Parts: sequence; C-alpha cells; structure tokens
Amino acid sequence: MNMFGFSVVDLPAPPLERLLELAQETGYRGLELRSGPGETVHLGLDRAERQQIAVAFDRAGVSLLGLVTSLDVTAPGEDGQLLAELRRHIWLAADVGARYLRVLPCGADTGGSGSGVRAERRLRAVASLAATCGVRILLQTQDAQDSVGRVAGLLDRIGAAGVGAYWDVQGTPEPGGDLPRAYARLASHLGFIQVHDVRELAPAGEGTVPDGAPGRTPDDAAGPPELRTALRTAVDNGYDGWFVWKYDARRPPQPDGFAPALAAGRDWLERTTCASRSGRARRRAEVGADTRH
Repeated sequence: MNMFGFSVVDLPAPPLERLLELAQETGYRGLELRSGPGETVHLGLDRAERQQIAVAFDRAGVSLLGLVTSLDVTAPGEDGQLLAELRRHIWLAADVGARYLRVLPCGADTGGSGSGVRAERRLRAVASLAATCGVRILLQTQDAQDSVGRVAGLLDRIGAAGVGAYWDVQGTPEPGGDLPRAYARLASHLGFIQVHDVRELAPAGEGTVPDGAPGRTPDDAAGPPELRTALRTAVDNGYDGWFVWKYDARRPPQPDGFAPALAAGRDWLERTTCASRSGRARRRAEVGADTRH
C-alpha cells in the first residue's frame, strides 16, 4: 500500500509538535523537514536533542521521512569540504531517524562528464556510509529536459543502495511527455515521488484551496491530467512507496490555515492512487477470467 507524506521545504515550518499534530489530523504518515541553521533539525544539535526528535516522531506514529539539504553534489571545487558536510548530514539523519537525505544536482549536466563526474565521484565516496547508517541519499530530478534519464544514468553507474533519486513529476519535463517511460527508467532507484500544487494558495489565514486545485472537486478527474498519468503509471507498475505532497506558494498560509489545504492534497493523492489500484485489480480479474475459459 502506498504511503503519503508532506514536505515543509517551501513553507515556514511551525514548531515540531504542531507539525506532528498536522500530520495526525490530516492523515499523513510521513513528514519531510529542512535541515539548516534556525530549523528544527540542524547540525548543531547534540546527541540528546537528536534523540528527543526521534522519540517525538515515534510517539506520534509519524515517520521522519527525510531531511532536505542545500548541498549541491555537482558544484565546482574541491571534494573535501562537501564530503565532510555530506558525512555530517548522514550522521544527523541517522541520529534523528530520517530514512532519506535530499541533495541537489544544480549543475546543468548529470551525465558522464563535467558536473556529472563530480557528482558520481562524491556520491560513490559516501554511499557505503549512508547504507551502513540506514540512510539513503536522494538526488532530485531537475527542471531540465530528460533530467530523469540523466539522473538514472548517473545512479546506474554508481550502483549503490545508499544512493537513489526522488522524482519531481511536475518539475521534470520529459521528451515527448513520455511519463510511463520516465517512470520505468527511474523505478529501480526511486526513494519517493514528489507531487506539488504549483497554483497559489489562498492568502495567509484563509485556510482554503482555490477552485480547481486538487481536492476541491470530488470527481476523480480533478487535477492535472499529466500528473494523474504519472501517479497511476507508477502504481500500475507496482510502485508501493511514498508520495510526498509539497506546495509551491508565494503566500503560504499560517500553520493553522494550512491544515485544510494539506488535507485536500492528501485526499487527492488517495483518490488518484486508489483509482489506479482498483483499475489494476479489475484488469487482473478480467485476465484471470479469460484464462479460465
């Protein structure tokens, strides 16, 4: 069964206690947090503070799905400092109980030369440590043509369990819009699939979702067709991992006003993926009936 989480990467995060309450109230089982100065999770936490965060998630029955960093594994320069930061973040993720650690491929090329070579070398250097710590480093697909193909190629070359990818479906244009092919290319490397509503949310405090946004229409046809296609392709091909909901909002609501929008996103995810599972079950039943006759 698929699992649903939400990310606060582009939102002003409320205190951890309130975030866990939001997850419980809106039916999400996972939560992705930023890691950095001034955030709930950061490198300056001592061992006791890290343990307190892990315990808080455990008591709430919510998974700390991942930590989001600003580390760019394609960046020019020497490897030493970046590798040291990567290792410190891997240990941090392990200490707080996060299963994933997000890094950036900001370079224009994640292929076999230039920034792709740097990324491959650096990720190889920390892949074993990540796997040992129970953490998987996730490289994001980017806003570039055939990003999925290039990221998948990089991960094929590395071939390590401690390194994978997350698929930003709406932010990753594919040649010819071939989403089924994109999923097939990335499937063996997937940590999770990211879904985000790029339409602006209601002004702060209103706590509503604009007309036409996922969740407003009870009909299963609500939401962008290409997004439904991508999610249903994944489920139809056996994907049973995490879908992580994220908002790109210029005027994000306050934490209390975010709950209705968050719930709407979760409901849309469930309707879309459940519809695909139901269709797959029907097709299997039809195939079984055909073989009996």
